[in-house]
Amino acid sequence: TVTLGGTISGNVSNGAFMSPGSILGTLTVQGNLTLLGTAQLWMDIGGTAQGSTHDFLTVSGTVTFGGDLALNLVNGAEGTLLPTDNLTLLSAASVSGSFNNVANGGRLLTTNGVSSFQVNFTGTSIVLSQFAAIPEPSTWVLMMAGLGGVAIMTYRRRARP
Repeated sequence: TVTLGGTISGNVSNGAFMSPGSILGTLTVQGNLTLLGTAQLWMDIGGTAQGSTHDFLTVSGTVTFGGDLALNLVNGAEGTLLPTDNLTLLSAASVSGSFNNVANGGRLLTTNGVSSFQVNFTGTSIVLSQFAAIPEPSTWVLMMAGLGGVAIMTYRRRARP
């Protein structure tokens, strides 16, 4: 398990939990990073500022993806992020492999299930885009009740001679 900010000199192979910083931070690996099939890369997102309001992982060598990617919203981020925001979570000399739970260009739910991001892998980075909040079921119920009320009022107005 790795949950720290700062710098690690040397190659890292991780098959467990990994998160830059204790909550939000930057972790630099001066070498290669291999995330095994049992790994979980946990990235906290509280805003758009790389390394200060969302986690950032920088690797001087190659990153080989494996395991799962987890996106955890903190500090009320679901109320401040926009669909047009792009968040770079990882930068490396090169990336390869894939996560078990999301493919390049796929959508990934946040850990609390109230929003999702499109996850894009470039040859050197992971970039999140197209943030989308998912309305709670109670929101849908209220919206449907409101539309039902409008439909009834419209019907009544048309039914009057």
